[in-house]
Amino acid sequence: MLTGNVCRRSERTPLPLPHHLELTHWCVTLGAYNALAYWQAAASRSLAMKPQKPWEGPKRKKKSKPGDISKRYTLPAATVEAIREAAAEYRSRGRVVQVAAELLTRMDPPPTPDPALGEMQRMTYRIPQRTVDLIEELARTSYNNDRAQVFAAGIKAIRMKKLK
Repeated sequence: MLTGNVCRRSERTPLPLPHHLELTHWCVTLGAYNALAYWQAAASRSLAMKPQKPWEGPKRKKKSKPGDISKRYTLPAATVEAIREAAAEYRSRGRVVQVAAELLTRMDPPPTPDPALGEMQRMTYRIPQRTVDLIEELARTSYNNDRAQVFAAGIKAIRMKKLK
């Protein structure tokens, strides 16, 4: 039998407790009841507030540079495949497009446009705004406003052994 600060209820009427609190004895002090309820609430909060480990958190996309934009182009299928192959050396497809555009602006004269490009394919590349502007300028000045010709010439420039 419990001694000390115990409630004086009769044995027939148990103390009503919430179903999630399990006690071994039906009669406890109000202070102990409140402490137990507080402890269980704190335990459930502590699980929710526990910081996640890096490998348990949600997967996030890689953050890109603030100056990069996604731009969609219609390109020859052979050029798309060449960009994919060159990406291993340049770390990304966007970097291949960037290097090709920079090479074309520095070449004098740039490679000649191809008369027939073959099957066309749409691709999106994440590239700096400067590269987008270079591609537009090259298309306007050297390749009859045809961006696909710029990309095909850029792949030719990347594959050249000796640059002029």
